[in-house]
Amino acid sequence: MAAVTTSAAFAAQYDPLKSDAVVKAVHEFAASLSPAERDEMRKTGREDLSVFHFGIGSRIRERYFSAPNSELVKAFCPVPDATAEYCYVDNASGAMIVKVWELIRQESN
Repeated sequence: MAAVTTSAAFAAQYDPLKSDAVVKAVHEFAASLSPAERDEMRKTGREDLSVFHFGIGSRIRERYFSAPNSELVKAFCPVPDATAEYCYVDNASGAMIVKVWELIRQESN
C-alpha cells in the first residue's frame, strides 16, 4: 500500500522556487525591469532586498498573485490548506525578489 502524504508533509518537502512556473516568471519579470531598476538591484546587497518590498514587490504581487488561482499562486501554495511559508503573498513575492536579484547578478558576471 502506498504511503499517504499529508498536506503538511507535502508542503514541507515542496520547493516552489524550482517549479517551471516560478522560474519562467522570474525570467519574465527580470526582463521587464528598466536598466535603472536592474542596476539598483545589482548594487543592492542580499541583506537589503527588503527595500524592494513596496516598489518591485508590489508589481510582482499585482502581476502574479492578484488572481487567487493563478499559475504562480498554485506553484507557491499547491495545497490549499497548507500553512507553508510561501502560501503568504508577501513571502512569495519576497522569494521572487531574491530570485530576480540572483538572476540579475548572475547575468552581470
